[in-house]
Amino acid sequence: MKRIIIALFTYLISVSMVGATSHPTADKDNAKKKKPNIIIFYTDDLGYGDLSVNGGLTPTPNIDKIFNTGTTFTNYNTHCVCSPSRAGMLTGKHYVKTNSGPKTGGELSTDEVTMPETLKENGYVTGAFGKWHNGAPTSYGGNEKKGSKKFQLGAGVNAHGFDRFVGYYGGGGNYFTRVSNVYAQVSWYHDKTNRPDEKGYTTDLITKYALEFIEKNKEEQFLCYIPHEAMHNPLNAKYEDILRVPESVKQGTALLSEEEYKKYFKGSKAWMKMSDEQKQIVRSAMLLSLDDAVGEVIAYLEKEDLLENTIVIFTSDNGATPEGNNLPFKGHKHTIYEGGIHVPMAMLWEKAGLNKGEKYTGDFNYLDIYPTLTAMVGAKRDQSVEIDGRDLSKEILSNKEHSNTVQQWVWTGEGAVKEGNWKLIYNPLDIQLYDLSKDLKEENNLAEQHPEKVEKMQIMHLNFLRANNINPSYLPPSYLPSASQKANPQGEVLEFYVDQSAPVKNGKDVMRFAFAKGYDKMKYTIEPGDVVEYDIMVAEDGLNEGFFYSPTSTWKLLFAKSGYDQYGRYQKKGPGVKEGKGVWEHRVVGIGEATPQKLSHNMISFIGRKTGVYHFYIDNLIARKADGTVIELWSSGKHTIKRWNEAPFMKNRKENIFKTVEIKAVKLDQI
Repeated sequence: MKRIIIALFTYLISVSMVGATSHPTADKDNAKKKKPNIIIFYTDDLGYGDLSVNGGLTPTPNIDKIFNTGTTFTNYNTHCVCSPSRAGMLTGKHYVKTNSGPKTGGELSTDEVTMPETLKENGYVTGAFGKWHNGAPTSYGGNEKKGSKKFQLGAGVNAHGFDRFVGYYGGGGNYFTRVSNVYAQVSWYHDKTNRPDEKGYTTDLITKYALEFIEKNKEEQFLCYIPHEAMHNPLNAKYEDILRVPESVKQGTALLSEEEYKKYFKGSKAWMKMSDEQKQIVRSAMLLSLDDAVGEVIAYLEKEDLLENTIVIFTSDNGATPEGNNLPFKGHKHTIYEGGIHVPMAMLWEKAGLNKGEKYTGDFNYLDIYPTLTAMVGAKRDQSVEIDGRDLSKEILSNKEHSNTVQQWVWTGEGAVKEGNWKLIYNPLDIQLYDLSKDLKEENNLAEQHPEKVEKMQIMHLNFLRANNINPSYLPPSYLPSASQKANPQGEVLEFYVDQSAPVKNGKDVMRFAFAKGYDKMKYTIEPGDVVEYDIMVAEDGLNEGFFYSPTSTWKLLFAKSGYDQYGRYQKKGPGVKEGKGVWEHRVVGIGEATPQKLSHNMISFIGRKTGVYHFYIDNLIARKADGTVIELWSSGKHTIKRWNEAPFMKNRKENIFKTVEIKAVKLDQI
């Protein structure tokens, strides 16, 4: 019976196929009714001034064509690093609401509704080709470096609404081997299968599989998301592209041989040894390759008569690194100046009239892409899911400006809020206010001239933090939770004793060491509402200043730029106990801007400008989450790192400055 049914089913399919192929006019009519295709080029670390259309020295004719014929967004903003901007673009939600930022990494929850999921529900075929930095791979792949640590596996790209995925996980990897800078293995996946032996240059492979997807699904309506690795480090380029670099970039610098360049293209750090001039040459070659890749896709769409009804977006996840070009703006990736968040953005859609080379001057940001695109293609979105992005489809299609929204950024030691042309960068030690309508380069700080504007925008930012349970280290005292809690040392406490014979004169003399492990050894990642708390007392024979605590990732202290406790004291200045020696103090500092990372250690830094003895005690070091969960970091001697005075846990122990350095757990009743 099964065979009869199968035979009948096969016959019906063959009849329907014959019918379909025998009516080309009907095919044409169906094509006209098809919803628009969507292609999103989401490049990595591409600066505003990198493109030749914006004055860059490397010719980018294919990318420029999208800007010159499509609609250019002159006031487009994103986040200053990649994971948060990608999560925000895919979900329409601010990264702090999905635990996807402001730092990189983390695992985007499959509970979050994404643009590809919405489009799939509306009949789209979806594919992603390139970088995924919103979660971990689904398998190890069996090609780990010897001795590498197993990482926690993730849900994978397909779980977020993509029918097809070819690409890699993590921040960036070698363009020739695809060894990841995060996972210590070749990270190159076809859906859930790791393909470590595939040869080729990453930019070319991304384009190859994106084109295969488009070819296979050209009769369907599709979303093709192309998050290129270029222009992310390491700087790796094909020699054939290096030979094409124009003299305007080389400026008299001689090219190296192919073999010499290959030495700099090994691993993930060898490129850093190149001269600045050679870095510019290699980066230019990478951009030439990226432009070729974009051109291949556009040429295929034109050849297959797909371009007219395809929405093409070209943009970058954040500004360029210092090796790139963010002009005319100040700053770069990892800053919330315009150079880190104001990136090139264009949209081309011939059928809807976005092919006239116009400029859209209204504000538009990465959170708006999802609701705007779904509205443009007539896809129904679940309105019960609250998002932060705006549907600006009508305004863009009619090129009419709209009322400006308030945009918010959270970053290391500082935050920013933008309302219209006004932008406030908030750090209690350094308040900056700029009128971007007159000062895009952010050179003229107007904070003193407009105190009312500063106060208003400061309140806007702090209210945003409070409304979303965000506790970054730059919070003022009145916004910190648990600030009224009293010190409660008990059992064992950790004693620090340092005899300093000469003052610390500069950063090279600062001694620091890790005394307890951090989140890395636990199942937790930092979330926006997290704070650290601890009890501290200075002994009667100790100096009541000159040292501070900070959680850390390697030697990068979280409190290097801020870290304000409940008394408003800047931790890096080494504040002592407020009530003086011999009194226990409970201290609270926010760490929410480290989301979604796992700060690996807890560290003490000695920065004293005075000679003498530093003698103090710490107890009850915890991280507290917004939901009340407490993570115990140090409460007794069992939590002390035994090799605290050895590499890699100690840095800059100079015996001519620090004669005696001791830490040990002691009973509270013995001090």
